[in-house]
Amino acid sequence: MSTADKWRRRSFLAWCLQAAAFLPAIRTCAAQGPAFRNILAVRSARRVVRYQRHFRAQAAVLVFGIPVFRRDDVGAGCATVELGSQSGDSVSALQFAAGSRPERTRGLNRFGALWETAMETSGRLAGTAGAGFITSSPERTLEQAQTALHSAAPAIPCTFSSSSSGPGQTEVKKGRFLASGITSWVDAPGVLSAAQQQSGPNMQRETRAMGPVATFLYAIRQAALNPAPRTRTLFCHNGEFCELLTGRISSSAPAQLNGVILDSAGSKKSEFTIWTDPSDPSGLPTRIEFYARSYLRLTFEAQPASEAETLPWLLKEEPA
Repeated sequence: MSTADKWRRRSFLAWCLQAAAFLPAIRTCAAQGPAFRNILAVRSARRVVRYQRHFRAQAAVLVFGIPVFRRDDVGAGCATVELGSQSGDSVSALQFAAGSRPERTRGLNRFGALWETAMETSGRLAGTAGAGFITSSPERTLEQAQTALHSAAPAIPCTFSSSSSGPGQTEVKKGRFLASGITSWVDAPGVLSAAQQQSGPNMQRETRAMGPVATFLYAIRQAALNPAPRTRTLFCHNGEFCELLTGRISSSAPAQLNGVILDSAGSKKSEFTIWTDPSDPSGLPTRIEFYARSYLRLTFEAQPASEAETLPWLLKEEPA
């Protein structure tokens, strides 16, 4: 298998939940420091500005990298950005949820969701928190994917993680759970909320002596808004650290940004391309393109808003 094929094995949401370990030493810690409590408590802000974008997905089946079949409307998604202030600090809340449309994918049901909160003091990152999950996708070949199209499981295995990062410390929780087989991506925020409450042997907690560290969506948005031709950002998710490298191909509308995920050894794990509107302060992409598998390319295109596919807002706006 070529290195390029390995890069394409991760889906967009899987990048948020699965990355190669950056620090070898991990120690277990049950106590939470003040920095974690502060950032986890960020659920309200003043003068909140909100942005939302809806997407439709197109799938292209590839043979030796060449598209041989395309199908529109195989999936959908929604992304949100909320910007506000709290006690003089800047607060941002980011979400992304997406999934397949079983009626358009012969019953294949894959979905996930991610939320993140970041706090900045005087323009510098002071803390982050987030949680996400994705349904497991064990298919590694086109033949396995074809078999999965015709199978319907009563429950779908999912991978979950949450994190909270403050000065000198990053705490994570991760594990697995089962979601109802009839659940769709529209229900993903509710599934994620329930997963956050789970405990027991399927959920583990770990702490690393490093922080504050960016989260994935936060790192992507900062790179999208940064006019620099190249950026490099360390981020954490699923208790693991990796780097995001971006290169700006075009600064005019639509601006094109290529991204690469590096593991702890500096090897490429994933790559993607997003297009944004430079005049849009949200930083939300208008188009996302990535390889979910070596044989499958997914493209998300911005679409008019759909009330039936709207994510709940994270920040409560306080009175001025």
